[in-house]
Amino acid sequence: MASSPLDLSTDDPPPIVWDERTWIHTGKTYPSTNTPAFILTERSKALQIPSAYISNIPDKQLSIIDLLKCPLLPQASILISQKGSSSYSDEMLNENLACLLTRPIPPKSWLQALEAAFGQAWFDGKRSIVDSQFKQSRLPLWVLSYWKEMSTVLEQRARWKRAEEWLLRWGENGDLLEEADGVREMLASLDWGSVVSALGAMCPKHSLTRLLSDDWIDDEIVNMTMHDLAARVRLDPKLSKTTIVANLALQNNIRKAFESKDYSKKSAGLLYRYTELFKSGKWKCLYFPTHVDENHWVPMLIDFEEKTICYGKSCC
Repeated sequence: MASSPLDLSTDDPPPIVWDERTWIHTGKTYPSTNTPAFILTERSKALQIPSAYISNIPDKQLSIIDLLKCPLLPQASILISQKGSSSYSDEMLNENLACLLTRPIPPKSWLQALEAAFGQAWFDGKRSIVDSQFKQSRLPLWVLSYWKEMSTVLEQRARWKRAEEWLLRWGENGDLLEEADGVREMLASLDWGSVVSALGAMCPKHSLTRLLSDDWIDDEIVNMTMHDLAARVRLDPKLSKTTIVANLALQNNIRKAFESKDYSKKSAGLLYRYTELFKSGKWKCLYFPTHVDENHWVPMLIDFEEKTICYGKSCC
């Protein structure tokens, strides 16, 4: 029997092909919300840093110690009154791009204003960016990406620099020298640019600087801690039969249910599942962290056998 030809017809609309003549310098308004994917793709191309200049940005595979040794230009802290929209020019660039190796990075607030105005400036056919620190200096549009990347590097290096200084003070105590040396070895082996994916959570590497400071710990670190505690409980023959350790998702679910007064399965799914779990009578204790008054991390314990709720002393 002869096979019928494969039907490739579809009701899906054909993909929109980018045509610069349709969008650039035609009076169109840039769609800043729900921006179509094909426009975002072209926007990325317009902002792409040429490979010849990417090498000026510290490699994300560098160790934290090596990042601290990098000689980087500072970021200016001056107040810039020039609006982001007026920082784009119809004229072509007029600058030797070697200047990027000698000029401070513009202030972060101005870079944010520049980015917010980029879409419409691009649609309006703007060809260059006027450097806020050098009024007659016009640079290519992609320099915005370069400055943003360097701003991020400087911000993260500053965090690790503060952590290193804290570690130096902390390690002055003779009893802690061995621990401090161990942390320094870790900083020499960890790259600075990747995301930490461990203990049931993901966070930027610089979030770990909170552990080398007097700053409050954040959600990611708390969730990592809860994941580690839960794993320890599961390995304990006695505790594993009676105790559950939950992460911050439970606190958030409880707060959401309380504020909405809706404790249904659909609205408070996680809270509902824990409620059903403990109704079985198998489990005795539920531990979970909570953030009180937006400034204290507090451990909570619900003892279903004793029908009590306890909380621990805040340590930060």
